[in-house]
Amino acid sequence: MGTQEKIEDIYHVFSDGMRTASLFLDDAAFAAGMNAVGLCKLKCNVEVLCFCLMDNHVHFILSGTRFDCSNFIRRYKIWYAKWRGGLDEEMRIGIKSIDTKDYLLTAIAYVLRNPIAAGYPYLPVDYMWSSANLYFRAERSISPFSNIISEFRTTKIREMLSTRQCVPSHWTADVNGMIWPGHYVSYKKVNRLFGHLKRYMYYLSATQEAEVSESLGMADMAVLPEKELRKNAIEFCKAMFSKDRLSVLSVSDRLVLSKRLRKEFGCSYKQIARIVHLDVKYLDGLL
Repeated sequence: MGTQEKIEDIYHVFSDGMRTASLFLDDAAFAAGMNAVGLCKLKCNVEVLCFCLMDNHVHFILSGTRFDCSNFIRRYKIWYAKWRGGLDEEMRIGIKSIDTKDYLLTAIAYVLRNPIAAGYPYLPVDYMWSSANLYFRAERSISPFSNIISEFRTTKIREMLSTRQCVPSHWTADVNGMIWPGHYVSYKKVNRLFGHLKRYMYYLSATQEAEVSESLGMADMAVLPEKELRKNAIEFCKAMFSKDRLSVLSVSDRLVLSKRLRKEFGCSYKQIARIVHLDVKYLDGLL
């Protein structure tokens, strides 16, 4: 298949990275978010080709009809909000059709590179909250977790997964109750799409965040890890305005905070806009 050959029924589904509040507050929240991918996949007629959970947004590449892919992210949003006991801020969702193989390979690499774009100083394969450690790996390196879920008591399964939903009897989990992602991610199909490791590494090494982000209508590039920058922003928020949440700041206060972040860390306008929830064009004109 040529890289420009047309394809259908594959979508890049994502949430807005302009949230000021974190979706995933700690490792337990990330693990629950990982399990939610598998649980929603069981309820929807989609294949999960890849995904990445960041602290304030999510990315999925899904194979299925637009309706089924929209249903997946709708269920994911509802499930996770219920697990959290409600979200401090709305999770706004986007969906973009992928129409060529080249763009599909680019989009998969973009999703898996998200931790790099956010400033994490290690390879995507070492980021725990994505499907990156499944592709082009030796089988012994990605073997399923050791605990077979069906061998647990029903009450334990419900406690682990926060649901009465049944999962396949062969699925496994780690000691903390996180399902092995290889059970619900079609990673072997992704390997076949790239064809060989060299092509996969080529796309993964290409820096195309700006182009993909622009096509999605999202700001993307970062200097510091967003979790670290958000932590600093909250500390400044407390010190400067005696407020413990960015979401309660006025527009003028957010602009003052943006100037402080720019001065202290040299962050891009796009990254600051994501943290303080201001239009990047507004910041670009005023900072």
